Amino acid sequence: MKSILAIILLSVSTSLVAAPSNDSFANRIVIPSVTSTTLTGTTVGSTIEPGDPFSADVSVWYSWTAPVSGIARLSSTFTRSDALRAAISIGTDVLTLKTIARYDTTGGSVGEFYAIAGTTYQICIYTDGIYDDFGTFVLGLSCDASIPQNTLYVAPLSNDNFSAPLNLNGSDVYFVQYCREATFEPFEQNLLQSIGAPNYSSSEGGLWISFAAPTTGTAYFSAQSPRNDDVTLVAGQGNSLATYVPVAAAYNAISFPCVAGNTYRLYLRSQFRQGYTSVAYHQVLARIQVLGQSGNIVATPTISPNGGSFSQSVKVSLKCATSNAIIRYTTNGSEPTASSTKYKRAFTLKASATIKAKAFKTGSTASGTASAVFTKN
Repeated sequence: MKSILAIILLSVSTSLVAAPSNDSFANRIVIPSVTSTTLTGTTVGSTIEPGDPFSADVSVWYSWTAPVSGIARLSSTFTRSDALRAAISIGTDVLTLKTIARYDTTGGSVGEFYAIAGTTYQICIYTDGIYDDFGTFVLGLSCDASIPQNTLYVAPLSNDNFSAPLNLNGSDVYFVQYCREATFEPFEQNLLQSIGAPNYSSSEGGLWISFAAPTTGTAYFSAQSPRNDDVTLVAGQGNSLATYVPVAAAYNAISFPCVAGNTYRLYLRSQFRQGYTSVAYHQVLARIQVLGQSGNIVATPTISPNGGSFSQSVKVSLKCATSNAIIRYTTNGSEPTASSTKYKRAFTLKASATIKAKAFKTGSTASGTASAVFTKN
């Protein structure tokens, strides 16, 4: 009887408290677009969001635009004993959000997800306990620049169908892909069964990429998730799923011979482990790289320091591991070409800039593009 009365009194007391300003998705708080920040929030007085996809008892909302591309990390401490959860989603309508990650954020655990510079992420902080839902929390959010800054953001499920693939070209391409809710097309399960993929009869299908080989040589296709789930990769050719002929298939990394000008249809599918704990489980970071017939591809330059904030000035140096390669760079975020500024020595920045660098060598395939964002305080 006492416990029931305590629950009733708690419900009454919290109902008399004004809801937080970010109680609804429409009024979410915008977190500054910085690489590291800490803020305090509360679930006291918060309510259930109509249409919320997380089955939350109470929730509050935030919005954050990634300043750099990298691994974003989310952590929190909570004054109540019930588990505090976080969901990171993409979208502008709560009814159609695509959730790329969900975590338990209490107990010192840290959630991770791939963030792409300029992309806005919706963050829902919520609980789903019975009566211990209300309290204050401290939220920590950071993002490094650990993945290439030219990594592409792919709109969720935009390449779900064989007939409408993601079109890519280039000698070294990175992209981040949302993989949940992809549908099975006719013949897709047959394809997975033919290559011996497990769980080929499960509910979720894969995504398609059309890749035009820039040179004759060997193409390498790889993918990883923050939680190291197995990602099924296939490369082949064909005008439809019914006529598609695989030339390579494996988990996480494959290679296949390619001919300049030919188009190859690539397939990506991940069966993510379920649960709320640890790191992201609805994303993969993929890479397509082509080595010319000579086997030579210029190493991607490194930028030191790799971006960040500075107060007065910062000295920037570029390096390339390939001997006799020429590094070309830009400071306005544009793609370097063979006629861009030639790197000779370390240079000093006195204003905010986006540095991009690419290396060239006669007889070899040009390197990928390195990128770093520098912000003057």
